[in-house]
Amino acid sequence: KAKSYLYPQEDRKLMGCKVIELPYRMLYGVLDREGMRLGEAVGLRWADFDLDRGVIRLDENKTDDPRAWALDPGVTQALAKWRKLRKDEPTSALVFVHPDGTPHSVRNDGLSALFRDVHVKQAGITRPELFLRSKSRLPLRVHDLRATFVTLSLANGKTESWVADRTGHRSSQMINTYRRDARTAAELALGPLLPLDQVIPEFKKRSGRAADGGDAPPKERAKNIVPISSSSKRRCSKTSVGQEGLEPSTDGLKVRSSTD
Repeated sequence: KAKSYLYPQEDRKLMGCKVIELPYRMLYGVLDREGMRLGEAVGLRWADFDLDRGVIRLDENKTDDPRAWALDPGVTQALAKWRKLRKDEPTSALVFVHPDGTPHSVRNDGLSALFRDVHVKQAGITRPELFLRSKSRLPLRVHDLRATFVTLSLANGKTESWVADRTGHRSSQMINTYRRDARTAAELALGPLLPLDQVIPEFKKRSGRAADGGDAPPKERAKNIVPISSSSKRRCSKTSVGQEGLEPSTDGLKVRSSTD
């Protein structure tokens, strides 16, 4: 079925929406800037990162093919700042967890529904196809942040090898499923994603000190996932996500139809 990806302007809104708890924004922002699978990301520990040099090591993954690569500099800076907010946790601690510190369960915790039906809407992202479910289309999922990474990387001139080093794709055929979307993104001049440390308000500096909102993640949250009906009522104001220009036209936009 046809699937979607986020535009850079939409990612900027998502990352800048402080209504969405920081642990979730960090996960989303790293996924669409580094291209790993969700299951790989939620298993990462601080020991898997060398933040002094900007390197990630992913020894355990779906394809049993250990890989390492240079992180985007903005991701390195954001992770370093986030770890300080988390009181310099030990290297054995999981990097991506729920706001109360509990681990993610990829299959059971409803993260895709929370992402699409609560967080994306709270950020003021309204592009219709992101929410459409039909015989020919799937609505946006957390997994599609990986598609965002591949599509925008190819659209902005990154090579197939560079992409595969990060995603772990083993064949050109798998990466080629994204090329039509990448050509469309290039024609629309969507541009790349902005550096993660620059689009998350908590990491911006003000008069030499961290901007407000940079507290450590909350220690408690409701059991399982916050009900969509109540959580979705809270939205970011226009001032909290910055002034946005006109969104690119989606006329003629085609999306990939092959599975990852």
